[in-house]
Amino acid sequence: MSTEKKFFDEKQMQLAIKRLELFLDPLSQRLLEEIEPQQAMHLPQLSSLLRQSPFQLKKQLDQLKAAGLVYSPKRYPKAYAVNKMKCVKIYLKARPLAEAI
Repeated sequence: MSTEKKFFDEKQMQLAIKRLELFLDPLSQRLLEEIEPQQAMHLPQLSSLLRQSPFQLKKQLDQLKAAGLVYSPKRYPKAYAVNKMKCVKIYLKARPLAEAI
């Protein structure tokens, strides 16, 4: 094991910033809270629950999926579920930064 510090390259930093921006966006937070933790939800269910157009919701979900915060389970490929582990990791890494500001 080495003890040298690892620095992020520009691509990794851009991805981290994008994930943090999406995670802190109020619409994304509401969407992540509304997706039931125990099961995947389909787009029509989410659309009626959040009272948003399916097109806008699909666009937001695709952004969250690209950032790794949401995924489609293999059993239900057209449904969406929250990647809780990724969300918790982002929260734990961002909390000290937010407290420092």
